[in-house]
Amino acid sequence: MVLILEIPLASIAIVLSAVCWKTMQTIKHLGVGKSFWIPVLCSGIFSFAGSTMAILDDLGISFTTYTAETISVSRLLALCFLAGGVY
Repeated sequence: MVLILEIPLASIAIVLSAVCWKTMQTIKHLGVGKSFWIPVLCSGIFSFAGSTMAILDDLGISFTTYTAETISVSRLLALCFLAGGVY
């Protein structure tokens, strides 16, 4: 069940990160928009990391003893960066 939910979330996060990176490269010469796109890029990276850890945990691969907490902190950081970028 976790795989059904996490694989689309990881895909969305990686697409979000790629779009942010490409947009930042495109508008680099303007010198504007960094206050929005950098936090959104960080949000996508943290969201992808949390989804990847959840997928690996569901498959039985665990790198830390506190996997659930690590996933939760990663998602919380993603939401904080996203809220900061929108603010």
